[in-house]
Formats: sequence, structure tokens, C-alpha cells
Amino acid sequence: MGKIRGLVSLLFAALAAAAGAENASLAQIDASRLLLSQEVDLYISVTDSGGAPVPGLTEDAFRVAESVTGRGFREITDIRAFTPQPGTNEGITFVLLIDNSGSMYDALNGKPTKTASAMRVTHAKDAVRRFLASVTSPLDRIGLASYNTSYQSLARPGRDPERLAGLLDGIRKPEPEQAYTELYASLTLAARDFAGVRGRKAIIILSDGENYPYALHAGKPHPQFKARVFAHTESIRACQEEGISVYAIRFGPEKDRNLRSIALETGGQVFDAADREELTGVYRRIHAQVAGEYRLTYRGGMEPAEQKYVRVRVEGREGRAEAIRFYFASTVFGLPLPGLGWWLLLPPLLAGVLVLLGLFPSLLLDMIETASLPFIRGLPG
Repeated sequence: MGKIRGLVSLLFAALAAAAGAENASLAQIDASRLLLSQEVDLYISVTDSGGAPVPGLTEDAFRVAESVTGRGFREITDIRAFTPQPGTNEGITFVLLIDNSGSMYDALNGKPTKTASAMRVTHAKDAVRRFLASVTSPLDRIGLASYNTSYQSLARPGRDPERLAGLLDGIRKPEPEQAYTELYASLTLAARDFAGVRGRKAIIILSDGENYPYALHAGKPHPQFKARVFAHTESIRACQEEGISVYAIRFGPEKDRNLRSIALETGGQVFDAADREELTGVYRRIHAQVAGEYRLTYRGGMEPAEQKYVRVRVEGREGRAEAIRFYFASTVFGLPLPGLGWWLLLPPLLAGVLVLLGLFPSLLLDMIETASLPFIRGLPG
């Protein structure tokens, strides 16, 4: 963990050095095809000092390097593909995770109110409706979930924004037992809503305060988690394993101290909003940033390691920016090896059978990957 924190600090330093010019971040690293094709997809966000995407960069502007230790990076020369704005051309999968704890029914200044239009939750719902109305690409998929004491998946990612807008009306003020804030647990569970989803993936979580776990503050076991209290590092790990960026919106007078780490260590960002208009602008900005990214596909190194580190340098119009993140390299379909047990034998066994049947190798690899991914994602551990 110390090594990882050191690398995160290095990333912050690199971004600070690029202040005033373009900023770069490794928004998502997709290693789900590493086992079958040895390819890794990097989704790279390049923004100007105002946070707007920088368009028009070419492959020559990017330099990629890998390391098994976070030091002594080896330059990558085998770039298989370069795709500007892959989210625009192929679609993005979002899950909107909305805080529905008791404090969301206070006014924006944090004081109790009985006026519905003054409640923080009303401002949040209006901003989400505007976001849903603005997402016009038929390729984008959006899911909806809320959280308080419990995590509720209201709709898995799909292409029906009007239905999601209607589901917002079903988010009601919770009873006292449901008014707690299981922030870290809910982020961890939300990652499961992406099981089997390929391509660009992101969670946009709205929070009006701090993680406030039931088991610590109610004086009794949680209805589902019992005595377990989730750490913020669990949500980071769950999102990293699924290749999900977390974009966190802090929408209240209190701010969780770990939300920034969750966002940055998963390739996302953290934003602050004070009212409906600012919140609407944040949702719009997140979508624009994700849609305006670049994707580099390269051939990963063969050195054995549980995780590998990637460095990207971008020569922009106003100077150089740099970002460093790691991905899980000892994987089956992008998942870490521990916990998969004998299921590790499934892909080679299926491959062997299909080869004996004389099927075309590249076709069978695609079939194994497509058919096995949702099943393996659902395994325990």
C-alpha cells in the first residue's frame, strides 16, 4: 500500500507540474483481453486548465511505458491502435449513484426544512434529469442506484433515459433506520452492476456528507453486513478490478475525507457543487470529459507480476503532462487470480476442446471471452 500511495503522490506531482498547460490522467485501464491477446487499452483524458477536453491530438503526442515496480519504466513501441473520442464513437456506460440519506432532505445550508423545493434531494433529482435529457447518444448506457443504510440498484445500465427519469420519483425520504450513509459499501456494490460490461465505464456518485456506517452508529449489526464496516480502500479495489472510474460530486456542507482518494485512484475526479445549477454543470462536464478521451491499445509486457504500472506522457500544445497508474496483470479476463481457484482451468479446457473440433482459433477466443466473462464476474471472492 505504501508503494501505491507513493505512486499516487508521483501522479499528483506530475499533474501539478503540468498546471497551466494540459492535464493528463489515465482514466481507465482495461486489461480484460490481456490473457487472450496480450493487449491493454488505455483511456486517457487530456484537459486544459479549465477542465475542457483537448481535441485534435495525434498518436505521436503520446508516449507509453510500463514497469513492474513503478520504477525503471520500459518504453512501449508496439502500439496496436489509437482511437480519438472512443466514448463518442462506441458509447459510455455510466451508473449514477445518488445519496438518499436523511440529510439529503435538509435545505442546501444544512438546516431542516419541510419545503420540498428547498431540499437538497430535489436539487439533485433535477440535475440528474437534466443530465439524462442531455445524453442523446444511442450508444451510451446509463444505470441508476441510490444508497443510504442500504444500496438499491434501481436500473442496470441501459438505453432508456426516460425510464430512469421516472424512477427518480420513486426515491423517497428514508425511515430513520434507513437514513444512515453506507458510502463505501455502496460504491463497492455498485461496481458489481458493471459485471460483463465492456468498454468505457464510470460511476458518478453524488454525496452530501461523510461515510456514516450503520454498524458503528446504530449500536447494532447492519441488516445485511452485520458487524462489517467497509473501508474506502475496498471500494477503490472493487472499482479498479472492474476497470471503473469514479467521479465524485460533493454536494453538501460536509465532505468525506476519502472521496478524493477514491476518485483519483480509480482514474476519476472529485467535484464540488453548491446548488442545482452548479450540479447540472458538473454532470455535463463529466460527460464531456469522458466522451473526449483518447484510447491507446498496446501490447503488454510478459514480465510476471500481480500488478503493473503504466506511465503516459502527453506532448500537448502547451507543454508536457504525465500520468501513472497500475493495473492487475495476473488476471483471467481482467480479474486478479486469487479466489478463482479451479475456474482458472476453464478457458484453456474450452480452448482445447474447440481446437480439437477444428474451429477457427481467433473465433473461439472471442467466444470464450464473451461467454465466460459474465459467469466468472459473478463468482464469489
